[in-house]
Amino acid sequence: MNKKVKNIILFLFALSLAFVGNAQSKKHKKTYQKRKVNHKVTVRAFSDTNSVTKNIYSPNDSTTGDSLYSFAKSHLGIRYRYGGADARGFDCSGFVLYCFKRFGYKLPHEAGQQRKVSIPQTNETAQKGDIIYFGYYNKRTRSYYISHSGIVASTDGGKIWFIHSASNIGIRLDSLDQAWYRQRFVGIGRVLEPKIATTTRYTDGVHVPTN
Repeated sequence: MNKKVKNIILFLFALSLAFVGNAQSKKHKKTYQKRKVNHKVTVRAFSDTNSVTKNIYSPNDSTTGDSLYSFAKSHLGIRYRYGGADARGFDCSGFVLYCFKRFGYKLPHEAGQQRKVSIPQTNETAQKGDIIYFGYYNKRTRSYYISHSGIVASTDGGKIWFIHSASNIGIRLDSLDQAWYRQRFVGIGRVLEPKIATTTRYTDGVHVPTN
């Protein structure tokens, strides 16, 4: 076999290996992409109460609390965005601020400050449209650190549901019966009166009623 024929055979062999390798690479890439898409779809299964198809806002609800919750619910499914306070994405306090602003209430963009301008409520006196707070008690300072806020959606049957912007998930409905929220529950406050919430209602060291 002369050198020219040998080189041609080696070239054809190398070309066939490259073709097989490229085909396998495309197959692997296609499989990876398919798995990746499936993972995104199944990473979080929302309950029926969080269906985006139920986003209906009625401006004719009977009370401000009903209207406020109806407006809040119309944003179900919008993504979480750190520091966000508009329809491009919300953080927790930004969502509360945004919803109350729609009805003429001026609130700060910080969960702890929102608590300071709200009137304490018990679980029994809580109503739709109140603000619900989560965090932990600091024994050293004898005060609560508020890290999360949402809007009370329902208190029917003594079971409290709330709508909020959950980290890495977005706007959704959850129940206070869930262990994570129950363990971090601090209290509930009301800011529906006065219209412009500017008076401090809480002070450090005062225990928030939670029973």
